[in-house]
Amino acid sequence: MIAKLTTGNGFGGAIRYDMKFGSDNSSMSVLLGLSGVDFSYDDEGNIKIDPRQIAFDFRQQALCYRTPDSDNARGVRKPVYHWVLSWRPGEHTTDAEKLDVAKDFMQRIGFVDTQYMISAHYDKAHEHLHIVANIVNNRGERIPTLGLIDKAHKAAAAITRERGYQWGEKATEKTIENAHRPHEKVRYIITPVVLKAVYKARSFDELKVSLKNKGIVMRIKTAQDGKRGGVSFACKYEGQVHTFSGSSLNRYLSYSKISAKFQRDRDKEAELAETTDFSTLDFRKLGQEAAEESINRRRNETWKPVKTEEDSKEPEDNLEDKNDTLDTVVDIASGLLGMVGSSGDESNSQDLRRKKKYNKRR
Repeated sequence: MIAKLTTGNGFGGAIRYDMKFGSDNSSMSVLLGLSGVDFSYDDEGNIKIDPRQIAFDFRQQALCYRTPDSDNARGVRKPVYHWVLSWRPGEHTTDAEKLDVAKDFMQRIGFVDTQYMISAHYDKAHEHLHIVANIVNNRGERIPTLGLIDKAHKAAAAITRERGYQWGEKATEKTIENAHRPHEKVRYIITPVVLKAVYKARSFDELKVSLKNKGIVMRIKTAQDGKRGGVSFACKYEGQVHTFSGSSLNRYLSYSKISAKFQRDRDKEAELAETTDFSTLDFRKLGQEAAEESINRRRNETWKPVKTEEDSKEPEDNLEDKNDTLDTVVDIASGLLGMVGSSGDESNSQDLRRKKKYNKRR
């Protein structure tokens, strides 16, 4: 037995598909169990449901979700959790056993105390059942989904072992457990990587190289007439190659959306080239003007020294310093006069000597 999960926003579509409403194969679907929704019984005692009413009940409970830090209900994104449990072709189980397996599976993965609808399908070679569950439980709380994919794969493998279901004609237990590896987990990992690469790229060739460096292979589907009409992304995870179409990852990753994005980028570049005549620009002159402007700006900046408290103080008068200064000036003047006198006439020098002798005698 293997388990597969899909999530979404609309309960009505999942319920109509599970019960095959409006389909010729409606007799190939059997309702096994309901919880938390309104239903009635027909004259024969069988459960009678209205898909619109059940979808309404699911939606009302999903809208009751509120964050722990807020008292206002805000709902939850993608409240529909649609599980599919499949047996090996040729393996048969009763409806009661299928219902028991479905409840056991939900208990193991933590989907308890919440709304659900369980139905069995017999329209394919292998028997399988569908579980539509609400991610918001009956208390208005969101069921934790951390590691949910791994829990589901382990639960399906454990149920297969415990109940003695067949692993397959050629498959071993290890092979089956590898088949339970989180395909959805890979989807969530590569989607933001591809979105970021598309945002930065300008062409499919550039996008292909960018994704290849990140371990993701991009392939463009080409029709017989040579026209491109699709894109897919693949990566290897734990020994298995997981391939996704662009639109299945994100609606903005389809071939048409990516092509339109690249065309807008080219249009913007062309518009910029038309409005700017690069041939008339003198880049050397522009560089010189920028340098001159920087120099002139620096020259116009006036530098003002910072005055300290000592600089602002007036010098104090000091008589001793002034007297010493005067004596020095007098000595220098006398020396200069002596130099001038020595260079004069001899008569003047004799008179000076006489005066000195006279002064000594006195």
